[in-house]
Order: sequence, then structure tokens, then C-alpha cells
Amino acid sequence: MSKKDKNKKPNLKLVSDKVKITKIPKAKDQPLTSKQLEFAQLVADGFTKADAFRKAYDVSPDTKEKSIHEMASKTFNNVKVISRIKAIQHQKAEDQRMLGIKQAEFIMKQLEKEATDMDNNSASRIRALELMGKTHMVGLFADKLEIKSENINMTADELEYQLKDKLQKLLGNN
Repeated sequence: MSKKDKNKKPNLKLVSDKVKITKIPKAKDQPLTSKQLEFAQLVADGFTKADAFRKAYDVSPDTKEKSIHEMASKTFNNVKVISRIKAIQHQKAEDQRMLGIKQAEFIMKQLEKEATDMDNNSASRIRALELMGKTHMVGLFADKLEIKSENINMTADELEYQLKDKLQKLLGNN
């Protein structure tokens, strides 16, 4: 062998028919534990981080508050836990939106029945139509408030003078 070959490490493989060698997954590649999932759910439900940690991890009553807060913060700052909390919150918001849409559809159907039911008196039919018109879907009778912002760049003194002038005109003290 030459000097060059002596310094080179041999490329060896461990071969065995009995033992299967597996690669140990890194912490970032592992899924959330059941306790982490419970912690995420509790935080998404509105618990504080410390309370969620106490409940999810069955913390001993003699554990120091500082330790609980540190462990809760560490758990909360785990990227996968934060992602899970956001996913739960997003799902809750979507569920609420869908519930709102279903309720609005139900109400509109009921109002439509009331408006077209000739057995009802005309006042109740008109009221049902009015309520249907006020919904955000139709928006016929929506109260709109228009604000003009002509005097946005006025100083306090200019505004005070303008207000006094308008008050005098209204009160008839020209």
C-alpha cells in the first residue's frame, strides 16, 4: 500500500441478517406527543399556558410556579405545538363561520315562509319582508353612516373657531 492509501479510511458496511439497523429520528421529525396535543387543545380553548401545562402534564402540587411557567413556555414555543394551536384555532373559526351561515340560511327560509304565508296578516308578512331586506345578504334597509373628512388637516385652533362659528349660526347669534 502506498502512503496515500494508508491515510484513506476504508468504506465498510455493517452487514447482518439478524439485526435491522434503524436510524433514530430527530426530535423535529417526531410527531406531537399526546400531552403536547392536549396542551395545544387547552391553549386553543383559552387556558393560559401555565394552566394548560398543569392540566395536560398532571403537574404535582408541590412543583414551583417558576418551573411550571418555564416548562409551559418551552412547550408553547415548540414549532409543532404552535402550528397545532393555530390549526385548532383556524378550525374553530371556520366552524363558527359555517354555523353562522347555516343559521342565516335557516332564518331566511323561515322569514320567506312567513312572508309568503297568506294565512298571516299583512303586517306580519311585511315585517318578515323587512327583516329579510335588512340582512347583510340583501342590505336594502341598512343604516349607512357617511362621514366626510374635509377638515382632516385643521389645527385645534382652526377647528375651535369653526365650531364656535357654526354654533353661533345655529343659535341665531350672528
